Amino acid sequence: MRGRKEVIEYIANREFDVCIIGGGGTGCGCALDARLRGLDTLLLDAGDFASGSSTASTKMVHGGVRYLQEAVQELDVNQYELVKHALQERAVMLRNAPYLTRTVEFLVPCFSQFEKIYYGLGMKMYDWIAGKSGLLPSRLLTKEEALHRMPTLESANLVGAISYADGQFDDGRYAMALAETFVAEGGEALNYARAIGFGKNEAGKIISVTVSDQRSSAIFQVRARAFVNATGPFSDVVRQLATDQAAPRMHPSKGVHIMFPLDGFPEADALLVVVGAAIFSKKVAAGGPAAGLGPYLAGVSIWAIGLSLGGTTGYAINPARDLGPRIAHALLPVGKKLGSGWNYAAVPVVGPLVGAALAGILVRVVKF
Repeated sequence: MRGRKEVIEYIANREFDVCIIGGGGTGCGCALDARLRGLDTLLLDAGDFASGSSTASTKMVHGGVRYLQEAVQELDVNQYELVKHALQERAVMLRNAPYLTRTVEFLVPCFSQFEKIYYGLGMKMYDWIAGKSGLLPSRLLTKEEALHRMPTLESANLVGAISYADGQFDDGRYAMALAETFVAEGGEALNYARAIGFGKNEAGKIISVTVSDQRSSAIFQVRARAFVNATGPFSDVVRQLATDQAAPRMHPSKGVHIMFPLDGFPEADALLVVVGAAIFSKKVAAGGPAAGLGPYLAGVSIWAIGLSLGGTTGYAINPARDLGPRIAHALLPVGKKLGSGWNYAAVPVVGPLVGAALAGILVRVVKF
Protein backbone atom coordinates (compact mmCIF):
# COMPACT_ATOMS: atom_id res chain seq x y z
CA MET A 1 0.00 0.00 0.00
CA ARG A 2 1.40 3.40 -0.99
CA GLY A 3 2.03 6.05 1.62
CA ARG A 4 0.47 9.50 1.57
CA LYS A 5 3.49 11.14 -0.07
CA GLU A 6 3.48 8.62 -2.91
CA VAL A 7 -0.25 9.10 -3.48
CA ILE A 8 0.13 12.88 -3.72
CA GLU A 9 3.04 12.56 -6.14
CA TYR A 10 0.99 10.15 -8.25
CA ILE A 11 -2.15 12.30 -8.53
CA ALA A 12 -0.49 15.74 -8.73
CA ASN A 13 -0.56 17.29 -12.18
CA ARG A 14 -2.31 14.24 -13.58
CA GLU A 15 -5.61 14.26 -15.46
CA PHE A 16 -8.50 12.08 -14.30
CA ASP A 17 -11.81 11.38 -15.93
CA VAL A 18 -13.68 12.37 -12.77
CA CYS A 19 -12.63 14.19 -9.60
CA ILE A 20 -15.11 13.92 -6.72
CA ILE A 21 -14.84 16.46 -3.93
CA GLY A 22 -16.36 15.24 -0.68
CA GLY A 23 -15.71 11.85 0.88
CA GLY A 24 -18.95 11.27 2.73
CA GLY A 25 -21.50 8.61 1.90
CA THR A 26 -22.60 10.39 -1.28
CA GLY A 27 -19.08 11.10 -2.51
CA CYS A 28 -17.86 7.58 -1.81
CA GLY A 29 -20.89 6.16 -3.59
CA CYS A 30 -20.34 8.40 -6.62
CA ALA A 31 -16.65 7.45 -6.71
CA LEU A 32 -17.37 3.73 -6.64
CA ASP A 33 -20.08 4.08 -9.29
CA ALA A 34 -17.73 6.03 -11.58
CA ARG A 35 -14.88 3.57 -11.11
CA LEU A 36 -17.07 0.55 -11.81
CA ARG A 37 -18.01 2.24 -15.10
CA GLY A 38 -14.35 2.24 -16.06
CA LEU A 39 -13.66 5.91 -15.36
CA ASP A 40 -10.32 7.01 -13.95
CA THR A 41 -11.56 8.53 -10.71
CA LEU A 42 -10.12 10.57 -7.82
CA LEU A 43 -11.87 11.07 -4.47
CA LEU A 44 -10.85 14.02 -2.25
CA ASP A 45 -11.98 15.07 1.22
CA ALA A 46 -10.92 18.07 3.30
CA GLY A 47 -11.05 16.00 6.48
CA ASP A 48 -11.39 12.31 7.12
CA PHE A 49 -13.70 10.14 5.07
CA ALA A 50 -17.24 9.91 6.46
CA SER A 51 -16.37 12.28 9.29
CA GLY A 52 -19.15 14.81 8.70
CA SER A 53 -22.87 14.43 8.08
CA SER A 54 -22.43 10.81 7.06
CA THR A 55 -21.76 9.82 10.68
CA ALA A 56 -24.38 12.15 12.18
CA SER A 57 -27.47 10.67 10.54
CA THR A 58 -30.49 8.95 12.08
CA LYS A 59 -28.98 5.62 10.95
CA MET A 60 -32.22 4.92 9.09
CA VAL A 61 -32.59 3.46 5.61
CA HIS A 62 -36.13 4.50 4.81
CA GLY A 63 -38.45 5.82 2.18
CA GLY A 64 -39.69 8.64 4.36
CA VAL A 65 -43.04 8.32 6.10
CA ARG A 66 -43.09 12.08 6.51
CA TYR A 67 -42.62 12.66 2.79
CA LEU A 68 -45.46 10.26 2.05
CA GLN A 69 -47.67 12.26 4.39
CA GLU A 70 -46.71 15.47 2.59
CA ALA A 71 -47.33 13.82 -0.78
CA VAL A 72 -50.89 12.99 0.26
CA GLN A 73 -51.70 16.20 2.11
CA GLU A 74 -50.23 18.49 -0.55
CA LEU A 75 -50.96 16.26 -3.57
CA ASP A 76 -47.26 16.51 -4.38
CA VAL A 77 -46.19 14.02 -7.05
CA ASN A 78 -42.52 14.85 -6.47
CA GLN A 79 -42.73 13.80 -2.83
CA TYR A 80 -44.40 10.56 -3.93
CA GLU A 81 -41.63 9.84 -6.43
CA LEU A 82 -39.06 10.60 -3.74
CA VAL A 83 -40.59 8.00 -1.43
CA LYS A 84 -40.85 5.43 -4.21
CA HIS A 85 -37.22 5.86 -5.29
CA ALA A 86 -35.97 5.87 -1.68
CA LEU A 87 -37.77 2.60 -0.95
CA GLN A 88 -36.12 1.01 -3.99
CA GLU A 89 -32.72 2.25 -2.82
CA ARG A 90 -33.47 0.90 0.67
CA ALA A 91 -33.77 -2.58 -0.79
CA VAL A 92 -30.47 -2.16 -2.65
CA MET A 93 -28.62 -1.03 0.48
CA LEU A 94 -29.94 -3.87 2.60
CA ARG A 95 -29.09 -6.40 -0.10
CA ASN A 96 -25.61 -5.06 -0.81
CA ALA A 97 -24.40 -4.95 2.79
CA PRO A 98 -26.42 -7.25 5.07
CA TYR A 99 -23.59 -7.14 7.62
CA LEU A 100 -24.00 -3.37 8.01
CA THR A 101 -27.80 -3.15 7.82
CA ARG A 102 -30.84 -4.69 9.44
CA THR A 103 -34.62 -4.56 9.33
CA VAL A 104 -36.25 -2.77 12.25
CA GLU A 105 -39.92 -2.84 13.15
CA PHE A 106 -41.34 0.52 14.22
CA LEU A 107 -44.36 0.97 16.46
CA VAL A 108 -46.65 3.98 16.04
CA PRO A 109 -48.73 4.37 19.24
CA CYS A 110 -52.38 5.24 18.62
CA PHE A 111 -54.48 7.05 21.20
CA SER A 112 -57.76 7.11 19.29
CA GLN A 113 -59.62 5.01 16.77
CA PHE A 114 -59.06 7.76 14.22
CA GLU A 115 -55.29 7.47 14.63
CA LYS A 116 -55.50 3.70 14.14
CA ILE A 117 -57.32 4.19 10.84
CA TYR A 118 -55.20 7.17 9.74
CA TYR A 119 -51.80 5.63 10.46
CA GLY A 120 -52.94 2.17 9.44
CA LEU A 121 -53.99 3.31 5.98
CA GLY A 122 -50.84 5.42 5.66
CA MET A 123 -48.56 2.50 6.42
CA LYS A 124 -50.47 0.22 4.05
CA MET A 125 -49.85 2.81 1.34
CA TYR A 126 -46.18 2.79 2.35
CA ASP A 127 -46.18 -1.01 1.87
CA TRP A 128 -47.90 -0.70 -1.49
CA ILE A 129 -45.38 1.84 -2.81
CA ALA A 130 -42.50 -0.42 -1.73
CA GLY A 131 -44.00 -3.31 -3.72
CA LYS A 132 -41.51 -6.14 -4.14
CA SER A 133 -38.95 -4.05 -2.24
CA GLY A 134 -41.06 -4.26 0.92
CA LEU A 135 -39.56 -5.66 4.10
CA LEU A 136 -42.45 -6.66 6.38
CA PRO A 137 -46.14 -5.86 5.97
CA SER A 138 -47.52 -3.27 8.37
CA ARG A 139 -50.11 -4.50 10.86
CA LEU A 140 -52.36 -3.41 13.67
CA LEU A 141 -51.41 -4.25 17.25
CA THR A 142 -53.83 -4.33 20.15
CA LYS A 143 -53.19 -2.30 23.28
CA GLU A 144 -51.94 -5.41 25.06
CA GLU A 145 -49.55 -6.32 22.25
CA ALA A 146 -48.21 -2.77 22.08
CA LEU A 147 -47.55 -2.63 25.83
CA HIS A 148 -45.93 -6.07 25.77
CA ARG A 149 -43.49 -5.03 23.07
CA MET A 150 -42.96 -1.48 24.37
CA PRO A 151 -43.55 -1.49 28.17
CA THR A 152 -42.60 2.18 28.54
CA LEU A 153 -45.60 3.38 26.52
CA GLU A 154 -48.13 5.43 28.45
CA SER A 155 -51.10 3.07 28.83
CA ALA A 156 -53.69 5.76 29.55
CA ASN A 157 -55.90 6.25 26.47
CA LEU A 158 -53.73 3.91 24.40
CA VAL A 159 -55.91 1.95 21.99
CA GLY A 160 -53.20 0.09 20.10
CA ALA A 161 -50.33 0.65 17.70
CA ILE A 162 -49.40 0.28 14.06
CA SER A 163 -46.22 -1.62 13.30
CA TYR A 164 -44.25 -1.22 10.08
CA ALA A 165 -40.74 -2.08 8.95
CA ASP A 166 -37.88 0.10 7.79
CA GLY A 167 -34.13 -0.28 7.55
CA GLN A 168 -31.25 0.71 9.77
CA PHE A 169 -27.55 0.85 8.96
CA ASP A 170 -24.14 1.70 10.36
CA ASP A 171 -23.65 4.92 8.42
CA GLY A 172 -19.94 5.43 9.09
CA ARG A 173 -18.93 1.85 8.33
CA TYR A 174 -21.14 1.82 5.23
CA ALA A 175 -19.42 4.92 3.83
CA MET A 176 -15.99 3.50 4.64
CA ALA A 177 -16.92 0.23 2.95
CA LEU A 178 -17.77 2.20 -0.20
CA ALA A 179 -14.42 4.04 -0.04
CA GLU A 180 -12.43 0.83 0.53
CA THR A 181 -14.21 -0.92 -2.32
CA PHE A 182 -13.53 2.08 -4.55
CA VAL A 183 -9.78 1.91 -3.82
CA ALA A 184 -9.78 -1.88 -4.23
CA GLU A 185 -11.26 -1.38 -7.71
CA GLY A 186 -8.37 0.89 -8.70
CA GLY A 187 -9.64 4.30 -7.66
CA GLU A 188 -7.46 6.97 -6.04
CA ALA A 189 -8.52 8.49 -2.71
CA LEU A 190 -6.91 11.16 -0.57
CA ASN A 191 -8.21 12.61 2.68
CA TYR A 192 -7.15 15.81 4.43
CA ALA A 193 -6.91 17.33 0.96
CA ARG A 194 -8.90 20.55 0.79
CA ALA A 195 -10.03 22.11 -2.48
CA ILE A 196 -9.05 25.78 -2.35
CA GLY A 197 -9.63 26.89 -5.94
CA PHE A 198 -10.40 25.89 -9.49
CA GLY A 199 -8.77 26.52 -12.84
CA LYS A 200 -10.75 27.18 -16.01
CA ASN A 201 -10.03 27.17 -19.71
CA GLU A 202 -10.79 30.03 -22.10
CA ALA A 203 -14.37 28.82 -22.49
CA GLY A 204 -14.94 29.02 -18.74
CA LYS A 205 -15.03 25.26 -18.17
CA ILE A 206 -13.42 23.96 -14.99
CA ILE A 207 -10.39 21.87 -15.88
CA SER A 208 -8.44 21.66 -12.62
CA VAL A 209 -8.70 21.93 -8.85
CA THR A 210 -6.08 23.39 -6.56
CA VAL A 211 -5.63 21.21 -3.48
CA SER A 212 -4.06 22.01 -0.13
CA ASP A 213 -2.57 19.07 1.76
CA GLN A 214 -3.80 19.62 5.31
CA ARG A 215 -0.88 17.60 6.69
CA SER A 216 2.10 19.20 5.00
CA SER A 217 0.53 22.47 3.76
CA ALA A 218 1.76 21.56 0.27
CA ILE A 219 -0.26 22.93 -2.66
CA PHE A 220 -0.77 20.97 -5.86
CA GLN A 221 -3.15 20.79 -8.80
CA VAL A 222 -5.24 17.97 -10.17
CA ARG A 223 -6.80 18.07 -13.62
CA ALA A 224 -10.00 16.25 -14.56
CA ARG A 225 -12.54 16.15 -17.36
CA ALA A 226 -15.42 16.40 -14.88
CA PHE A 227 -15.85 17.43 -11.25
CA VAL A 228 -18.51 16.34 -8.77
CA ASN A 229 -19.40 18.52 -5.79
CA ALA A 230 -20.43 16.02 -3.10
CA THR A 231 -19.78 18.17 -0.05
CA GLY A 232 -23.32 18.07 1.30
CA PRO A 233 -24.18 21.15 3.39
CA PHE A 234 -20.91 22.78 2.28
CA SER A 235 -21.81 22.60 -1.42
CA ASP A 236 -22.23 26.36 -1.73
CA VAL A 237 -18.72 26.92 -0.35
CA VAL A 238 -17.23 24.80 -3.13
CA ARG A 239 -19.49 26.39 -5.75
CA GLN A 240 -18.28 29.84 -4.72
CA LEU A 241 -14.69 28.70 -5.09
CA ALA A 242 -15.49 28.04 -8.73
CA THR A 243 -17.65 31.13 -9.25
CA ASP A 244 -17.26 34.06 -6.87
CA GLN A 245 -20.73 35.44 -7.48
CA ALA A 246 -22.55 32.12 -7.31
CA ALA A 247 -25.85 32.58 -5.46
CA PRO A 248 -26.47 30.19 -2.57
CA ARG A 249 -28.63 27.20 -3.45
CA MET A 250 -28.53 25.23 -0.25
CA HIS A 251 -31.43 25.33 2.17
CA PRO A 252 -30.29 22.81 4.77
CA SER A 253 -32.94 20.86 6.65
CA LYS A 254 -32.38 20.37 10.33
CA GLY A 255 -33.84 17.65 12.53
CA VAL A 256 -34.33 17.90 16.26
CA HIS A 257 -33.44 14.67 18.05
CA ILE A 258 -34.53 13.95 21.61
CA MET A 259 -32.54 11.36 23.54
CA PHE A 260 -34.39 8.93 25.82
CA PRO A 261 -32.88 6.51 28.35
CA LEU A 262 -32.86 2.94 27.03
CA ASP A 263 -34.32 1.50 30.24
CA GLY A 264 -37.52 -0.31 29.33
CA PHE A 265 -37.03 -0.03 25.58
CA PRO A 266 -36.61 -3.32 23.74
CA GLU A 267 -33.65 -3.72 21.42
CA ALA A 268 -35.65 -5.38 18.64
CA ASP A 269 -38.26 -2.64 18.10
CA ALA A 270 -38.19 1.10 17.47
CA LEU A 271 -40.74 3.78 18.29
CA LEU A 272 -42.12 6.44 15.95
CA VAL A 273 -43.48 9.25 18.12
CA VAL A 274 -45.95 11.71 16.64
CA VAL A 275 -46.48 14.52 19.10
CA GLY A 276 -47.82 18.02 19.18
CA ALA A 277 -46.75 20.85 21.45
CA ALA A 278 -48.93 21.56 24.46
CA ILE A 279 -48.19 24.32 26.89
CA PHE A 280 -51.69 24.74 28.24
CA SER A 281 -52.56 21.15 29.21
CA LYS A 282 -54.38 20.62 32.49
CA LYS A 283 -52.04 17.72 33.23
CA VAL A 284 -49.21 20.16 33.84
CA ALA A 285 -50.99 21.92 36.68
CA ALA A 286 -52.63 18.85 38.16
CA GLY A 287 -49.65 17.78 40.24
CA GLY A 288 -48.12 21.16 40.95
CA PRO A 289 -46.03 23.62 38.92
CA ALA A 290 -43.40 21.08 37.88
CA ALA A 291 -45.56 18.00 37.45
CA GLY A 292 -45.14 16.28 34.09
CA LEU A 293 -43.05 19.08 32.64
CA GLY A 294 -40.66 16.70 30.86
CA PRO A 295 -42.76 15.93 27.80
CA TYR A 296 -44.15 19.46 27.55
CA LEU A 297 -40.75 21.08 27.66
CA ALA A 298 -39.64 18.58 25.04
CA GLY A 299 -42.55 19.58 22.82
CA VAL A 300 -41.88 23.29 23.28
CA SER A 301 -38.17 22.78 22.64
CA ILE A 302 -38.85 21.03 19.35
CA TRP A 303 -40.76 23.89 17.75
CA ALA A 304 -38.61 26.57 19.35
CA ILE A 305 -35.36 25.01 18.14
CA GLY A 306 -36.96 24.22 14.80
CA LEU A 307 -37.73 27.90 14.27
CA SER A 308 -34.43 29.21 15.60
CA LEU A 309 -32.56 26.99 13.14
CA GLY A 310 -34.81 28.23 10.35
CA GLY A 311 -37.43 26.58 8.22
CA THR A 312 -38.72 23.07 8.45
CA THR A 313 -36.53 20.23 9.58
CA GLY A 314 -35.60 16.87 8.16
CA TYR A 315 -37.90 14.62 10.16
CA ALA A 316 -41.45 15.37 11.20
CA ILE A 317 -41.54 14.89 14.96
CA ASN A 318 -44.53 17.10 15.63
CA PRO A 319 -46.88 19.28 13.62
CA ALA A 320 -46.16 22.40 15.68
CA ARG A 321 -42.54 22.34 14.62
CA ASP A 322 -43.63 22.42 11.00
CA LEU A 323 -46.49 24.84 11.39
CA GLY A 324 -44.64 27.34 13.58
CA PRO A 325 -41.83 28.18 11.14
CA ARG A 326 -44.18 28.24 8.17
CA ILE A 327 -46.52 30.65 9.92
CA ALA A 328 -43.55 32.76 11.00
CA HIS A 329 -42.26 32.96 7.44
CA ALA A 330 -45.73 33.87 6.21
CA LEU A 331 -45.88 36.69 8.77
CA LEU A 332 -42.50 38.16 7.84
CA PRO A 333 -43.86 40.39 5.03
CA VAL A 334 -46.42 41.78 7.49
CA GLY A 335 -43.68 42.45 10.02
CA LYS A 336 -41.60 44.30 7.46
CA LYS A 337 -44.53 46.60 6.66
CA LEU A 338 -44.96 47.37 10.36
CA GLY A 339 -41.28 48.25 10.61
CA SER A 340 -39.31 48.88 13.81
CA GLY A 341 -37.86 45.41 13.70
CA TRP A 342 -41.26 43.86 14.50
CA ASN A 343 -40.57 40.88 12.25
CA TYR A 344 -37.37 40.10 14.14
CA ALA A 345 -38.91 40.35 17.61
CA ALA A 346 -42.56 39.32 17.40
CA VAL A 347 -42.62 36.81 14.54
CA PRO A 348 -40.25 34.33 16.21
CA VAL A 349 -42.63 34.35 19.17
CA VAL A 350 -46.00 34.53 17.45
CA GLY A 351 -45.21 31.92 14.79
CA PRO A 352 -44.37 29.04 17.13
CA LEU A 353 -47.17 29.95 19.54
CA VAL A 354 -49.76 29.83 16.77
CA GLY A 355 -48.22 26.61 15.51
CA ALA A 356 -48.38 25.13 18.99
CA ALA A 357 -51.99 26.17 19.41
CA LEU A 358 -52.93 24.55 16.10
CA ALA A 359 -51.01 21.41 16.93
CA GLY A 360 -53.21 20.63 19.89
CA ILE A 361 -52.38 18.72 23.01
CA LEU A 362 -49.08 16.95 23.54
CA VAL A 363 -49.72 13.27 24.11
CA ARG A 364 -47.56 11.87 26.89
CA VAL A 365 -46.40 8.94 24.82
CA VAL A 366 -43.37 8.03 26.89
CA LYS A 367 -43.28 8.01 30.68
CA PHE A 368 -40.71 10.50 31.99
